[in-house]
Amino acid sequence: LAGVEISKVFRPAVFRPSKSEHRSIREATQRLRKTQLHLFDSSSLTPADIRAECQAIQASGSLAMVVVDYLQLVPTSRNDKGANREQVVAGVSRDLRALALELDIAVVALSQLNDQGFCRESRAISHDATMAVDIGKDGLTIIKSRNGPKGMLLPITFKGRWMHFVEADAE
Repeated sequence: LAGVEISKVFRPAVFRPSKSEHRSIREATQRLRKTQLHLFDSSSLTPADIRAECQAIQASGSLAMVVVDYLQLVPTSRNDKGANREQVVAGVSRDLRALALELDIAVVALSQLNDQGFCRESRAISHDATMAVDIGKDGLTIIKSRNGPKGMLLPITFKGRWMHFVEADAE
């Protein structure tokens, strides 16, 4: 958002941003503070905790989307003794799908895929998903879509120095 290399944002003592870059960072920070962005940086939020937080936010305003990073690390609140990891992940996936339907919001759950394009620990993730997108070197590929074509490539390029994606033609 600030157009400043990420190293200058996270390690300013080493990579020394200029005065104009400092100004850009400050302006971007002020813009972000005005958004209705809620971050919960906790590895202990269960699906029930996520649901409660989302219900509270929706009750006090407008909730349009939830991003879970990353699905396989979400702990479960169920008594899962004896359940294998795939069953646990499948339960979390079902809970997030139910949340999307209950609150009529988009739930984006980031998940790792294996080389064959299947979700790493559970095919249930693919079954529950309305859309699955693979992030690759050539861009985003829609590998599943209930509401449209699959196989579509959206050409984007990741600009690591700035930590953002741009349209491949806009380089």
